[in-house]
Amino acid sequence: MKTIALIDNHEGGHHLAYLRLYTQTLLNLGCRVITLSREPEQVKNWVNVHCPKSSEWLYTFPIQGTKIPKFPGIGKIPQPLAILERWRQAALAVQGASSKIGWYPDLVFFNWLDSYLSHYLTPLLVDRLFPYPWSGLYFQVGDLRFQPHNLPLINLPLIHYGVANSCRCNALGSLDETRLEAMQ
Repeated sequence: MKTIALIDNHEGGHHLAYLRLYTQTLLNLGCRVITLSREPEQVKNWVNVHCPKSSEWLYTFPIQGTKIPKFPGIGKIPQPLAILERWRQAALAVQGASSKIGWYPDLVFFNWLDSYLSHYLTPLLVDRLFPYPWSGLYFQVGDLRFQPHNLPLINLPLIHYGVANSCRCNALGSLDETRLEAMQ
């Protein structure tokens, strides 16, 4: 039986709807599901109503919005560092949930992957911080129209979704099918 962890650190609206529907779909496919969200009880209660026979295979855990440190006199840290902190906090949340229930995910799926993407991040950095196989749904793919620039000296492309080249990234999805060819 596969174990899938779903992460969404946003709340309400389509975030909650997607999390509920993905959870139900995975449970119906015979997977164990770990959800990490800001509304774990709403996911659990919904599953208890809509697929009660599978609810024993669901564990829900709260996840906080990412706490990005601020430095006196400087303010917020630059976006790439903040995104790396999100990856680190996601890894800690998955590890914490997994150690409590004894299931380690075969795959972690980010319901809103956009929050984990930034220019100037390399797959190697993300691989070091996040030791799990992962995939996610990339919503706002509009920046694909810009040509990537390369990092000087090592010729590394600095594209917004560059971490998708991680050896742990199994798939990158989008609802915008006009961008899929460019993403491939």
